[in-house]
Amino acid sequence: MEEDYRAGKNKGSTAGPGNILIPDISGFTKFVTGIDLSDGQVITRRFIRSLLENDLLDLELSEIEGDAALLYKFGKKLQPNAILKQYEAILENFYKEQALINKEFNLDINLSLKLIAHYGEIGQYELGTFRKLYGTSIIEAHRLLKNDVKSSMYVLMTDDLLEKSPTVSAVNDPEFLRGNKMCQAYGDLRNIRYTVFNYEAACSPGEILNRSESKDDYLL
Repeated sequence: MEEDYRAGKNKGSTAGPGNILIPDISGFTKFVTGIDLSDGQVITRRFIRSLLENDLLDLELSEIEGDAALLYKFGKKLQPNAILKQYEAILENFYKEQALINKEFNLDINLSLKLIAHYGEIGQYELGTFRKLYGTSIIEAHRLLKNDVKSSMYVLMTDDLLEKSPTVSAVNDPEFLRGNKMCQAYGDLRNIRYTVFNYEAACSPGEILNRSESKDDYLL
């Protein structure tokens, strides 16, 4: 899977506006410090692979960064509902893999997943078989991983991406997802405004996954 992403689909793109998505595993540091190194390497690879296998948005992989993957897509802004659907697809795959790992290794791992979604100008250069991203928007997306959200399972969309547009889920089912507006100051960077869709507060992971299979309107 990683090799497929490295090959890429936008070889001619070197700079321009684009979407930045970072799925990040919550609780990963504690997991790594409490498990055997050899088992940890195998399990980490499986977890990261699970983040990449259910790609609904034709995303590119720039790099893997410990417990997160830096994904991107040049061009127009992705629809907020499509991003939520993508998160739910990744989340479902992630939980399935976690259940398999717990069974195979006789463990009780209880990790979760968050997603940062941003939009802005992206620069790109080649480094061996990889295409590296750079620019202020990339720095901002990484900084947003360190935020004040009190949850381990959520989607964070910046105003640069969302443009204050409500998602279909928030309109049709306000008891399920309530987007909370927040603003974060990051010192040398501008203040970044974003909306958080908190899946942890909505319902249990199992209920979320069941809903994700039935809510096709997320892609509208």
